[in-house]
Amino acid sequence: MKLSNSRLKSIGAIVISSLLAGFYVTSGHATRDYPDIENLKLQISLINSEIEAVSLKEDLPLLSDTWSSIRVIANSHDVKVTPLKDAKDAGITEHDIPGGTPWYGVLQGNTKNVAMAAIEIQKVVPILYGAAALDNAVIGLSFAALGSEKEN
Repeated sequence: MKLSNSRLKSIGAIVISSLLAGFYVTSGHATRDYPDIENLKLQISLINSEIEAVSLKEDLPLLSDTWSSIRVIANSHDVKVTPLKDAKDAGITEHDIPGGTPWYGVLQGNTKNVAMAAIEIQKVVPILYGAAALDNAVIGLSFAALGSEKEN
């Protein structure tokens, strides 16, 4: 069997490149990054803590119950509750809503009465207050009441 000069060069190149690759791998230049187990355990622990915190939170009340509570409290302070047709009229954006289904409305009446009703409503139902319009002693305070459309 006769080997040509070009075949010998090819075989030599293959042998040399294989030796160089083997040296590179065994010399420690090609290292493998192993995951940091302690860091992974810490991340898993943080995620489990967040899950537990969320599961301890109360469910949002039904929107119909929220509406009823707002009306009762507002009526006890001689304040009118009116639903808003457009959410943009409330001065609250979708980014402001932390969760649930919002129902937009406005409290209207005497400034002192609206303030008292707003404070009392906030103690009872999840609500965000938005824009306020003041004219003499009468105020209109928009809000987004949060709730659920389904039974929890």
